Amino acid sequence: MILAVSDLLMAALIVLVCETGAVDLSVVDFSENPTVLFLTECIDQIVSIALIPLALYLFKFKKVHAELMAKKAEALQRWGIIRLQLLLLPLYVNIIVYYITMVPGYAYMAVILLIALVFVFPSKGRCEREISE
Repeated sequence: MILAVSDLLMAALIVLVCETGAVDLSVVDFSENPTVLFLTECIDQIVSIALIPLALYLFKFKKVHAELMAKKAEALQRWGIIRLQLLLLPLYVNIIVYYITMVPGYAYMAVILLIALVFVFPSKGRCEREISE
């Protein structure tokens, strides 16, 4: 829970710093080479969209589920961190690349990742259900 909240606060801090103009990350001008921007955006969207279902269904894989049933707290901590990072790392990348390029597609993908985080947020009830099934 501490990891999830601290990572979300860090993402909010990055947005706050960039929105207030304290740091200007828009140093790259892709108007000369729009192909690079297009390819970067496509790769980012494919990776982000692929990681969302992986994070959502990670605990349903046989190996992960068996480890959760056998080791409970240790496995929940390890796999929970992995699941959160599958969504939080692309979130950071999308936020930072958005402020570098100011292309709205990155902001939209960051919002989609935030919505996906709601479904894996490590509440006490969710954690208990995941190690008891």
